[in-house]
Amino acid sequence: MTKKSFFPQHILFLTSVFATGIVLCFIFRLILLFSNWNLITLQSKKFIFYAIFNRGILFDININAYFLIFPFLILTILYFFNNFSRKILNFVNFIILIFYIFLILVASSDIPYFKYFNSRITRAILNWTDNLTLMFKELLGYKNFYPFIFLFFILSFGIIFWVKYLSKRLIINNIKKDSLTKKISFSLIFLILLILGIRGEWNFKHRPITAEDSFFSDDNFVNQLGINAVFSFFDSFRALRFDKFENEVALKNVKKYLKITKTESYSPLARKINFSDSSKKPNVVIILMESMSSVKMNRTLTPFLDSLSQVSLYFPNVFSAGIHTYNGIFSTLFSFPALMHEKIIASPLGAGKIFAGISNVLSKNNYQTIFFCTGDKTFDNMNGFLIPNGFQNFVSEENFPAEKIENGWGVSDNTMFNFSISKLDSLFEQRKPFLSVFVTVTSHEGNDLPREKNFIPHSKNKVDQLYEYSDWAISQFFKQISQKKWFSNTIFALIGDHGQNFSPIYDMDLSYHQCPLIIFSPSKEYFQPQNIEKLGLQIDVFPTLMGIVKIPYVNNTLGINLLTEKRDFAYFSADNKLGCLNEKYFLIIRNNGEESLYEWKEKSTKNYISQQKMLVDSMKTYIFSMLQATQWILENNKTEILN
Repeated sequence: MTKKSFFPQHILFLTSVFATGIVLCFIFRLILLFSNWNLITLQSKKFIFYAIFNRGILFDININAYFLIFPFLILTILYFFNNFSRKILNFVNFIILIFYIFLILVASSDIPYFKYFNSRITRAILNWTDNLTLMFKELLGYKNFYPFIFLFFILSFGIIFWVKYLSKRLIINNIKKDSLTKKISFSLIFLILLILGIRGEWNFKHRPITAEDSFFSDDNFVNQLGINAVFSFFDSFRALRFDKFENEVALKNVKKYLKITKTESYSPLARKINFSDSSKKPNVVIILMESMSSVKMNRTLTPFLDSLSQVSLYFPNVFSAGIHTYNGIFSTLFSFPALMHEKIIASPLGAGKIFAGISNVLSKNNYQTIFFCTGDKTFDNMNGFLIPNGFQNFVSEENFPAEKIENGWGVSDNTMFNFSISKLDSLFEQRKPFLSVFVTVTSHEGNDLPREKNFIPHSKNKVDQLYEYSDWAISQFFKQISQKKWFSNTIFALIGDHGQNFSPIYDMDLSYHQCPLIIFSPSKEYFQPQNIEKLGLQIDVFPTLMGIVKIPYVNNTLGINLLTEKRDFAYFSADNKLGCLNEKYFLIIRNNGEESLYEWKEKSTKNYISQQKMLVDSMKTYIFSMLQATQWILENNKTEILN
C-alpha cells in the first residue's frame, strides 16, 4: 500500500500517462532530428530548440490531451461514484494502450517515411493496405526498416507493462474517498487543462492549433520537425475536394488554358485532333522508370539514358503528376493529373471507369496492347484498372520463372525486359502494330542490387548502384531489340514514374517531380532530335505521342501535345501538398493552408509570397481550375470517348 496523496488517484494516473506520452513523442522527435542531421544547416541550428521545445511540445500536448479525454471522462464517473471497478479499469487501460501503441506505430513509421518522402507521415501510407500480404513482404524485405520495427515492438511492450504498473500502483492499490467539493474542483481543473492542451492556445479568441503553426522559419526541415507525427497523419484526412470556383468557371478556365475552342457534346474537354499526314502506325513502347529523377540522370550513373537523350526529343523540364507509381501509370497513360492523396486507379473516382487514354485509343485503331510489370499484378489495382482500359495482355510476376523472383517486387528489370522480347516478337508476327508499356522497379529505394553476373557497378553508394543497374538493364534491352525487324518502326518514350527525395531544399522536393521525358525513334522520318526546354507534364505524354503517331483521335484529357502546344505553368501533387511553377518561381500550397513561393532554379529558400501576389493568384487559379475540372470529369463519368 502506497502513501495517500492529496491528488485524486485517477488524476495522478492520467498525469503519469500524459507525461509518458510526452516523453515518447520527444524521443521520436530526437530520432527524426539525428537521422536527418544532414539537412541541418548553420542557419537552421538556431531554430532547432524552438522547433522541439516550443512547437513540438505544443503539438505533443495536443495529441496526448486528445488521447486522454475519453479515459478521463470514464474515470471521472467512477470517481464520483467511488467505484473503481476492476473490469472498467481494465477497459480504460485497454483504450489507453490502443491509443499509445497507435502513437508508437505511427511515430516509428514516420522516421523512414520522412526519409523517403521528405514529408511527415500522411494518410498516403494507407494506400498499400489493400494488399497487406505484399505490404508486409516488402516491409520485412527492407533491412532499413528493421530498426524501426524493433523500436515499435520494444516500446509497445514497454508501454503495456508501464500502464499496467501505473494503474495498479496509483488506482487499484490506492483507492480513497474524497469530498464532493474536491471531486468537482479537480475534475474541472483537469478538464480545462485537457481542453487547453487540445486547443494549444489559452486565448479562446484565437483559433486552435493547426499544422500551419509549425511553419515559423524559411527552413523546410525545422518547420516539419516541430509537428507531431500523429497530428500530421490525422491532419492529412482533411477534406480534399476542389471547390474553389463554380464548376462552369473551372471548366471555362481550363478550356482557355488549353486553347480548346470546340468540343464534343458528351464532354467539355473532348476535342477532335486531326492530322494532315496519314499515319504509318508505328509501334509504341513506353518505359516508366522507377524513381528516375533528373538528379540521377547524368553521364556517370545513366550513360545510356544520357546518350539516348542526345539523339531523341528530349524534354528536361517535364514533371511527374505525383510521388507514387500509381500516379505515374495513371497520368502517363491516361493524361489526368493526380488529386493529392487520391489513388484514382483503385478508388471509386477511377476504378470501373473507361478512360480516353493511349491504350484505349490505340486499341480502337487495331493496335495490340501489352503491359509488363515485375511484380504482383494486383498491386495498386493495376490489372483491375488497366485490363478494362485497353490492355489486352498483362505480364506480371506469375508469368516469370519462379527462380527469377528477386524479392517482394518480383523479378529484376533485366529479367522483365529479356522475357518481353519473345512476347513482342509474337505480337509483330500478327502483322499489327503494338503498344507495349513497361514499369521498372529495381531503382526503388531500399532494393538490393539484383543478382546479375554481367553487371558490374562503378559507384560505391548503394542507391547510385541501383540507378546504374536500371540504366544498364534498359541499355541491354535496346541492344537486343535493335536487331529486330520491328525496331526501326517503333517510337520509344521513357520517363520516370516519379523521382525520389534527394538533398531536399523544400518540403515539396522537386527532385521527386522533375522526371525528364525522352522520345526516341530509330527512324528519322518521324522527327528530328532536339532539346525542348518548355515546361511539360506526365499527362502530356499521351497527346505528344499521338502527335508523332498521327492517328486522328479525340483528346478527352487535360494533356497537350508538347510539340505544338505550350503550358503557362507546370503543376503536381505530393499527397498533402500542391506545387505549381513557371520558369522562375515555385509555389507550394500545403493542405494546412500555408503557402510559399520560391525561386526554384536559384535554390533560394526566401519566401516571395507577399511580393508576387498577382503571380500567386494566377498560379492558384491555374492549378485549382485544372484539379477541379479533373474532379468534375471523374465524378460525372465524362472520361471516355463515345464515338
